Amino acid sequence: MGFIEKRSGRYSARHRDPLGQQRSETFTCKADAERFLREVQVEMERGRCIDPRGAEAALASWAEEFLSLARRLSTTTQETYRRDLERYFLPRFGSYRLGRLPADEIENWRVAP
Repeated sequence: MGFIEKRSGRYSARHRDPLGQQRSETFTCKADAERFLREVQVEMERGRCIDPRGAEAALASWAEEFLSLARRLSTTTQETYRRDLERYFLPRFGSYRLGRLPADEIENWRVAP
């Protein structure tokens, strides 16, 4: 889960992200630090935890990284992934930051005729 340290009258809530890196936030009230750790735990359990370093990356740059990691897949699968990204996803959402992809716009785009 995480732990709380009191230093200089402030409370530091420390936890490990899904990649194992230690993260911390500082609060003036212990209750706020505890609440923060509970929220982080729930987000991790739900699979919604976003690495803050990667959240600012554009979808287009993430897609390039994804495609480079997909090189172990068959050539036709790689081509299909690249085609679909370039044809459908990147024109509409390529400039969005990963941490700011608008769920409502994605849903509207997905169900549009």
